[in-house]
Amino acid sequence: MAKIDFSTSDKYGRVLDYWETRMLDDAALKRVVCRGAAIIADALRVAIDALREREKGTNSVGVTKREKELLAKHFGVTPIRRDRDGFLHAKIGWDGYSGSKTKQHPQGVPIPLLVRVIDSGTSWRKKLPFVRKTVKKYEQAAVEEMQKALDEELEDIFNFEGRT
Repeated sequence: MAKIDFSTSDKYGRVLDYWETRMLDDAALKRVVCRGAAIIADALRVAIDALREREKGTNSVGVTKREKELLAKHFGVTPIRRDRDGFLHAKIGWDGYSGSKTKQHPQGVPIPLLVRVIDSGTSWRKKLPFVRKTVKKYEQAAVEEMQKALDEELEDIFNFEGRT
């Protein structure tokens, strides 16, 4: 019976074991997604602060002070989760209701609807596309940051000298 022995096989096996435990634990990949989501979320927070304010009751382009406060208060990022197809997601957006109850919205106007109206406009309101513009502007920076984070995670995993 033939036997093949590699001098580095033991070290290689330990590296593979370490890599498998690190990658099966989603922590490394979640850190990568988190860094990309943080870029977009921070950019959207800045975009909310930069929205033009208009006086309530006027037709000028912009948002009211109350709308701006609601957008900032109800903005957030969900915890990173794996979907049924195996992809990791962090949802960035708005949740909740305004205090303005209407016949159509007895709980109050949903904040995501308010954002959609501001971003896309309606027949009675001019559009102010801050979400689309911000995401498009910072999308590449988020992808680059995620690539950088992934490279760092892989470097940490495969730079195994002296760990065991």
